[in-house]
Amino acid sequence: MKNISIFLFVFTLCMIDNAYGANLLKGEKTTLYFRNGLSYKKWLKVHCKSGNDDMGVHYLKPGASDYTFSFHDNVLGGTLIWCTLSKGPDYKVSSRFDAYKQNKDKPHGKSYNYLAKDDGIYHSNLVEFKLHKNTSFFLFVLTLCMIGNVGANIFQRANTTLLFVNRLRYRKWLKVHCKSGNNNMGFHYLKPEGFYYFSFHDNFMGNTLFWCTLSKGPDYKISSTFDAYVEDNREPHGHTYSYIAKDDGIYHQNREYPKLHKKFDWNRRY
Repeated sequence: MKNISIFLFVFTLCMIDNAYGANLLKGEKTTLYFRNGLSYKKWLKVHCKSGNDDMGVHYLKPGASDYTFSFHDNVLGGTLIWCTLSKGPDYKVSSRFDAYKQNKDKPHGKSYNYLAKDDGIYHSNLVEFKLHKNTSFFLFVLTLCMIGNVGANIFQRANTTLLFVNRLRYRKWLKVHCKSGNNNMGFHYLKPEGFYYFSFHDNFMGNTLFWCTLSKGPDYKISSTFDAYVEDNREPHGHTYSYIAKDDGIYHQNREYPKLHKKFDWNRRY
């Protein structure tokens, strides 16, 4: 008789679940949000799993809508969702972590938010703020993200642009390769009179540095490596820095020095 009573109670709950769409045993749904905050138009790959489910692979393009999914906690406890976020060439740079772990001492039905940036993955669950790297910086940035998509990041200055132009004679091609501490801009081959440029925001911490290698000649063995941009808080941001490759060296100009002048020699590392 006791077993029949238990069966009837569970069966009644199941009927209510089917009729009203609410699961009284599992409580409110929890939602995981993932946002691509990577710079330089990088895509983000998101792959989440639990013990019973594979959420599949999702690719978030720059500025795209967040990827989200919701779920009920396991009635027996022990709900665990782990995720892998990947970026970079062939998505070889990745981080795997437990995105949600059920805790009976905390309320269910919350939102867990993950923001992928160049220096790491930022997190908030709207109850407590937690940052993997720099808490003071993250708290305000994440608050802006929670409010919604903001058209401008107040921590970032105006865009700075680096421009490279091939003025080598005799139809020689120019190879350009630039890097920063966090980004590799890749190899770019400029035909005669061709140009290449990219833009970026200064680092909020004030230490933005881009160095570049320009190469010419057979197999591009003649080269020059130099600091193309070093952040200086004493100077206004948002300039264009132009580098013109000629046979006798690399010429430079910007708003502070509008006259084109020779800056670097070939076969040198500055």
